[in-house]
Amino acid sequence: MEEKKGTLYKDVKITDLGNSEVEIQASIPAENLEPFKTKTLNKLRKDANVPGFRPGKVPDNILMEKLGEQGLLQEAAELALQEVYPLIVIENEIHTIGRPQISITKIAEGNPLEFRAKTAVVPEVTLPDYKKIAKVEMAVMEDIIISDEEVDEVLKDIRKTRTRTEKKLTPDAEVKDEDLLPLTDEFVQKLGDFKTVDSFKKQIRENMGKEKEIRNKEKKRVAISEEMIKKSKTDLPQLLIDSELEKMKAQFQDDVSRMGIEFDEYLKKISKTEEDLKKDWKDTAEKRAKLQLILNKISVAENLVPASEEVQKQVDHLKEHYKDADEGRITIYVETMMTNDLVFEFLESFGPSKGAKASLEEGAKSSASKKIAKDES
Repeated sequence: MEEKKGTLYKDVKITDLGNSEVEIQASIPAENLEPFKTKTLNKLRKDANVPGFRPGKVPDNILMEKLGEQGLLQEAAELALQEVYPLIVIENEIHTIGRPQISITKIAEGNPLEFRAKTAVVPEVTLPDYKKIAKVEMAVMEDIIISDEEVDEVLKDIRKTRTRTEKKLTPDAEVKDEDLLPLTDEFVQKLGDFKTVDSFKKQIRENMGKEKEIRNKEKKRVAISEEMIKKSKTDLPQLLIDSELEKMKAQFQDDVSRMGIEFDEYLKKISKTEEDLKKDWKDTAEKRAKLQLILNKISVAENLVPASEEVQKQVDHLKEHYKDADEGRITIYVETMMTNDLVFEFLESFGPSKGAKASLEEGAKSSASKKIAKDES
């Protein structure tokens, strides 16, 4: 147990819970909450729409009628914790990982705010020979080949879609081959900046090649990840596993809502509860949590850090689409994703270079030519 004092907080107690988890207890003096009350009122004032007052000019007493004293105190406490918790972590040199579980244990007007936070700390990770793993997995490089039949199938689908649209057919209506619009220069010119059927086919082939390349790349990354997970050693904090389960649940809910179904209704249809889903996902969540620890350690070992300006660019882009999201969380998300990508690019560099691949292909062609010549003789 350790006690330290900070500027905005006091009475810090840090307890080691074992299994790479700690509990932090602390309090924020009542007088230190006052600036956060002001911030809360200013934030509410900015968005308040009250008849008789211009935007941003609503008096505090009117805002207090809407929010109430307890509501103001609660909102101020949330803002204070967003600022104070990271300070405690930094000043006490706690190497946290994942999202903490923070609960307010005492809140009352004129009294210190008391809270408790349970968080995972970075566990010791014994890495395997990740360079060797990458070299083995990247040794076999799949050729990107797009057959004429594949291109024709895509063209047929496009023609079906356009036929439905131009003949105003319902989406489930059957479109027979003899009813398809003919593939002509005029047809492809309606689809974009294309002049001839050949130029359109060329673009389709290129797009399909890029898609295959992405799929092959993802397969390699999965193979490397699986081997690193299998051959590394670490004690996973339960909080990390729970965090991954929450992410998986959020993604699943989003997928279900896009199908136009309520989440609870979907659970009834499949006769499962949230707990059932989490049990089903447990192994995957553990793998994801373990992989993130591995990638984090490799990034440190190999000094793989994304450029700050690139991180900020992505953060700004996401803020445009998610205006209410916390910038700190967006930044952590972007930094994590970009760092992970850097690690995988580093691991992929242990595969044959383009020059080496070309040499192998030429060698294979040469051997084949010699064999044919020998057979003919």
